[in-house]
Parts: sequence; C-alpha cells; structure tokens
Amino acid sequence: MKDIKKGHLTSIQVTIPTSVVESLDFIVAESQKEEPEVNRNGVVSYAIQKFYVDEGYYDLKEHDE
Repeated sequence: MKDIKKGHLTSIQVTIPTSVVESLDFIVAESQKEEPEVNRNGVVSYAIQKFYVDEGYYDLKEHDE
C-alpha cells in the first residue's frame, strides 16, 4: 500500500480464478453494477470500488481526495 499515491487511485482491477470465487463463503470485493467479465481461461475480472483489509474495508472513494 506504500506505493499508492493519495488522490491518484479511483479503482482497482483484480483477477480472481473462478475456482477461488466458487469456494469463497463470503464476498471479498464489491463489484460494480456491470457483470464481471469471464475470459476464455475461465478467469473472472471484477472492477471494484472497495476492497477488504482484514475485518474492515478500504473505500477508495472515501480516500480519494
């Protein structure tokens, strides 16, 4: 997280294998309204505005000043 410059980050692109997604008992990332993309290799891509850190989450919109 040290390399993230304040005010420069509005979203993060993460790639999660479908096998991992299917095995999760909880949602790790909140996706945007669009459906996640699934490429030919069966990899699901989510464009997210929030990502969870331990028990809380880091909201990019709240920290983008």
